[in-house]
Amino acid sequence: MSTTVVTGIGVVAPTGLGAERYWSRTLRGRSAIGRISRLRTNPYPVRVAGEVLDYAPEEHVPSRLLPQTDRMTQFALTAADWAVRDA
Repeated sequence: MSTTVVTGIGVVAPTGLGAERYWSRTLRGRSAIGRISRLRTNPYPVRVAGEVLDYAPEEHVPSRLLPQTDRMTQFALTAADWAVRDA
């Protein structure tokens, strides 16, 4: 038997940063799908996606970690920090 306990929520998503903004936009049916802007799409058949555009890693991740981490890791560190604070 396994048990799952949710103690806090942290969200970094195309529809919003933070659980409150994300949930508000989700309930209103706000889409975050748009033309891809963070990379060249020429070699790929897909031109649209949900991108996290309003995220500034330097506002959320310690400066010493910025050169050592990729964007997904920065998202994860930010979401984990917010989840711990929310717990």
